[in-house]
Amino acid sequence: MAIAAVKKFQIAGLKKEIDLISREIIKNDHIELIARESSTKNFKSYLRNNPYIDLLNEIKEIMDILKINSSNSGIEFADFNNLNLENIKKYMKPLRKRINRLERLEKKFDQEENRLKNLKHHVYLMRNMDIDLGELKELSYISLIFGSINKEGYHRLIENINDLPILVLEVNRDDEKVWFFTFTKKEHHEKALNILKSAYFEQIKLPPRVKGQPRYILKRIEHRLGRIAILREQIALEYKKMSHRSSEQLITYLAHLKFYNKIKEIANQYYSESEHIFILTGWISAYHENDFAEEIKSKYKNVLYFSKDISPKSEEKPPTIMKNPAWVKPFESLVKLYGVPAYNEKDPSLFLAITYILMFGMMFGDLGQGFVFTFLGWLIYSGRLSISSRDNSYLFISLGISSMFFGLLYGSIFGMEDIIPALLIRPMDNIMTWLGITVILGIILLIISMLFNLSNSYQRKDLAEGVFSRNGFSGLFFYLFALASLASLLMRGKLIFSPLLTFVLLIIPLLMIFFKAPWQVWLRERVGLFLERH
Repeated sequence: MAIAAVKKFQIAGLKKEIDLISREIIKNDHIELIARESSTKNFKSYLRNNPYIDLLNEIKEIMDILKINSSNSGIEFADFNNLNLENIKKYMKPLRKRINRLERLEKKFDQEENRLKNLKHHVYLMRNMDIDLGELKELSYISLIFGSINKEGYHRLIENINDLPILVLEVNRDDEKVWFFTFTKKEHHEKALNILKSAYFEQIKLPPRVKGQPRYILKRIEHRLGRIAILREQIALEYKKMSHRSSEQLITYLAHLKFYNKIKEIANQYYSESEHIFILTGWISAYHENDFAEEIKSKYKNVLYFSKDISPKSEEKPPTIMKNPAWVKPFESLVKLYGVPAYNEKDPSLFLAITYILMFGMMFGDLGQGFVFTFLGWLIYSGRLSISSRDNSYLFISLGISSMFFGLLYGSIFGMEDIIPALLIRPMDNIMTWLGITVILGIILLIISMLFNLSNSYQRKDLAEGVFSRNGFSGLFFYLFALASLASLLMRGKLIFSPLLTFVLLIIPLLMIFFKAPWQVWLRERVGLFLERH
């Protein structure tokens, strides 16, 4: 379809009415403002203090902590001067204080939980020992070293144990490592440690204040971890209570603050001002412009409103508003992946929608699966299924209908081709014919896309792109001539022209495409000279 027409508007008035005009701008979803223009160079942009942004961010942060959905909170158009920031701060202060207290507790529990899990990991390795770990650590003349080593290193250590001043007590092992205690005299501690480290021994220091047999220590750890889990549940319950009690008030405050903050942002970014007067410039959909103009003129007698139409050939760059039927809307996002069409270009969304739906049906033609797609789209459209936006329901329905249509042509239902007759062709029984059809369809789509590019180049007055690009006239001529020559060779057994002339006619457009940049510079120089003379 087409790109919707837009108008450029300008509003001028007294500075005391800036906030009122900003309110009207916020209410209108069909406006895009323009930053201060050079034509208003005698005006300045002023940065006003924004007292709302910090409080707005704090409320958003608290709502995230309390898991209150803030995305559904729009802008509430409150009356001016009815927002008391001190009351909001007064409400927020005890809320923030309680949250900070709960966060400190959570941090404390995190540290304790990590310590206990680390201790559990080490003590679990010694679970089969009937030795009090506290007594082991308090030996007067014996030094205790605990750690792990790979199996090969452990076997070498055991083989040479008689030559070393240590005693080894294995406590655990797995497929790769062995964990053990070593005992040695206090005076041989450093020597024994160096010997072990040379064999890639990994020392594990026992946590302080560990007493009792490992199995009893593990029970105490589990009890403590269970207690922490209960306390965490109590904290989560406290968060839920806070969320339930304060969600409605926070959402209201958020909506009001969004409104006032938006007014300040617009004033700081888009208004040009002199000592007493402001000027605001923007774009508005031509369809909605009359209503907006009448509202401004009727409400604000001291405000001047101007607007002008924008020609598709204008050098200005207005925003692009794609105007498409509802079933084409989902395909606009695919177009935008490759870039938004300019205001003076054609919108390819309808072409993309038709070809995408057609190709999908050709590739996945099946009556049963197409019905599933269509039914899913209907569920989304009717609101019975909320897994996607309503716009996407059109996508599912259109793809499903296409799949069902081609499924009837192919005689396919849920992958079975022996239940219903084929109305046209069974692709698997006519592979070469079907390949030929798809190749022809691909050629047609490619030619249409090149014609799209030629039309857009003409609209933009971009002669170089239209003539020398691979998607312009040069590329189209090369593609069509190459196809015609190949078809003539296959059908008649000879080329349309002589081999030499055919080669020349193919090489010329390729050279034009390859040397596009210098041709573009040359063409711009010639056009510039022509414009200067005329």
